[in-house]
Amino acid sequence: MAANAVPTKDDRSTLPTPGKATPGKAASGKAVEDASVSGPTEAIALYDQLLAEYPNYEHADKVLYQKSRAYDELGRTEDAMKTMERLIPAYPQSRYLDEVQFRRAESSSKLSTAVCMVVSRSNLVFH
Repeated sequence: MAANAVPTKDDRSTLPTPGKATPGKAASGKAVEDASVSGPTEAIALYDQLLAEYPNYEHADKVLYQKSRAYDELGRTEDAMKTMERLIPAYPQSRYLDEVQFRRAESSSKLSTAVCMVVSRSNLVFH
């Protein structure tokens, strides 16, 4: 994509995907070890840059969805949730809405299960 060019429909496939190697980077040694962190971290930075430079980008919903996945890859669940919560009201007709709602419910369910496990192990009684 040329500098200052508005992203187009054809640019959709060029969005970085969390956990995938960036073209042009070595795929051996330290690069492979760092790929699980640098890939999603780099993707988040690129998504932020794209959203800042092109606030009316027609595929901003996909950018937000992919950004939330990148946060999940890093174990940053709270940031992933905040990103998904930003997508919902901004793009109520997004093709990613069902997946976002599912992921939010799944995350909430995991949290509830974890809290129940902690409470049951500690023998706490609530009145």
